[in-house]
Amino acid sequence: KLSIPLLINRPENTDLQFLPEGGHLVAGVTSKIGFKAIGEDGKGVAVTGKILNSKQEEVANFKSLHKGMGSFDLMPQAGETYTAQLSLSDGTIKSYALPEVKVSGTVLSINNPANGDSLEVNISAVTDATMLYYLVGQTRGVVYFTKVINLSKGTSKNYIPKNIFPTGITRFPYLVKIISL
Repeated sequence: KLSIPLLINRPENTDLQFLPEGGHLVAGVTSKIGFKAIGEDGKGVAVTGKILNSKQEEVANFKSLHKGMGSFDLMPQAGETYTAQLSLSDGTIKSYALPEVKVSGTVLSINNPANGDSLEVNISAVTDATMLYYLVGQTRGVVYFTKVINLSKGTSKNYIPKNIFPTGITRFPYLVKIISL
């Protein structure tokens, strides 16, 4: 029996996407990983699950907060693979692979305290060479902030005043390598 509109939303066809802050999972650097669970109908699906390493040990768990979206923290290890086990509403368990762990790279993390007047921008790097980077912040496609960042110690913590950006969504789309020292 079919009725119009046709509603198809089988839990076993839930899609789960992982979006590491900064773009990649880098070994030895804690990353915030955003996720989104989408049903067959294209809408967000409430989910809960856990992250397992290759030894089937639980290293993190997650639960969606709004329309199938949420985040969790993970410190990936070199040579390790991670899988998410999703507990579906019908009681079945479905597995999804997390992105590959890179042995070197940079991770950009931004904290926006509700009561603070500054953004906290943390950058961590795992690399063989000392690097200089440009950190670029923009709103509505216009650059309002640039800074040269030295990652010779592997990390950099920066506080950027919120009032230098106009109202709207501010992005930090570029962390550009300048030169190897």
